[in-house]
Amino acid sequence: MAMRNAFDFFDAIYCINLDGEPERWHAIQSQFETAGIKDRVVRFSGVKDDVRSRGCSLTHLKLIEHARSERLSNVFIFEDDTVFLDWNGRVLENALNALPDDWGLFNVGYNLFAEYSGIRYRQLSENLIRVEKGSDVRSNNAYAVNHNVFDTLIDNYRRHFDTWKDDVGMWHLDQWYARNFDRYCVIPLMSVQDQGNKPQIFVSNYEKFIENHVPGGCC
Repeated sequence: MAMRNAFDFFDAIYCINLDGEPERWHAIQSQFETAGIKDRVVRFSGVKDDVRSRGCSLTHLKLIEHARSERLSNVFIFEDDTVFLDWNGRVLENALNALPDDWGLFNVGYNLFAEYSGIRYRQLSENLIRVEKGSDVRSNNAYAVNHNVFDTLIDNYRRHFDTWKDDVGMWHLDQWYARNFDRYCVIPLMSVQDQGNKPQIFVSNYEKFIENHVPGGCC
């Protein structure tokens, strides 16, 4: 299916940004312009919390609740520190064309901890893999959520905020996703989180994954 822009696949596109960090909203505009979606991305105000990871996870949850209330078929979510790697709209389009109808989570940016745990996956096309739930795949810097998982996500994740422990990674939304859902991921990796040494870690872990896995197989 040919699209004018690959992001036309998504009903709505949002970018999470704290009210007190307008410079980050300004900085990411060049990334959206590169992808041809600057006029489509809507800013979503982030939840400020003393524990930043808790506020970030709660913001994602609130955004998905918003998508459900708007009866969106799907929603694409950016965090405001996303940076594209060698942007190629055709790669994204190819990946989207290979998505099954029952997809739940789709990642353009992700961090595969291939060195520390097995990544169970299947290659579905040249530009798409399905990483099985239970595999250690992290980051929500650039990903989409389909409507068929809205209820499951909202009804089951909110309870973690009552007993949040920041030093327990399983509380973080990206790791909760990894335990509970398959993740469909674009290959090659298309974006990273521009924070500290995270860009290098994302790329390094992806390269280890490519080196140690046979295309079309699993580990």
